[in-house]
Formats: sequence, structure tokens, C-alpha cells
Amino acid sequence: MKRLMLAAVLVLAVGFCIGCKSNMWQGPVQPPQGALVTNCKFPITANFKETPTDGEVSTVSTFYVRDPIFTGLDFAWDDASIQAATEKGDFDRVYYADGEIFTVLGIFGKFTVRVHGE
Repeated sequence: MKRLMLAAVLVLAVGFCIGCKSNMWQGPVQPPQGALVTNCKFPITANFKETPTDGEVSTVSTFYVRDPIFTGLDFAWDDASIQAATEKGDFDRVYYADGEIFTVLGIFGKFTVRVHGE
């Protein structure tokens, strides 16, 4: 009975952990991941039809640290959303957004969002 209860608890624990990691990236482009270092720029919005290329740029970043050995948890701080960049730049119109990701060994990372608009 103890083995059955332990097995049920382990299955539930693994199920909860997988749920957190199954929805990692949602966007039009998934940036490649390097083994040691990743530094990649990519579009966040993909509709560029009749998009002006001039205008101002507002940039926001978030940093994160991940523990791959003991807990598998990652911790992030700051807000790198399109809305935060729009508010920071005081934009009335957003033309498009692009991003940049920089990671070292998948442990430390910086995610930057650039919003172009006016």
C-alpha cells in the first residue's frame, strides 16, 4: 500500500512539473538554443505589411537565473512585455516588436523586447 501511495505521489509530482515546462515559448519564431551561449535576435510580431520602418524605439529587458541541478526552477525579474515597452516609450501606435535573447549555459539569461512605434 505504501508503494502504491508513493508511486501515485511521484506521478502527480512529475505531472505538475511537466505542466510548468510544456508551454515555454509562444510566438511566431522560436529562437535557436546554443549549448554554451545563445545570442539571437528575432521578430515577435510577424505582420510587416505596410509597416513603417522609421519611428522611435523603446526597449525593456528581463533577467533570469535557472537552477538545472537541484530544483529545475527558474527565477525572473523585471517586465519585458510589449505593453511595458509601449508605456515606457509613451507610444500611441506600435508598428512592430522584436526581441533578443542572451543565455549562458542555459543558467543565466537576458530577454530584451524592442517596440518600434510613435
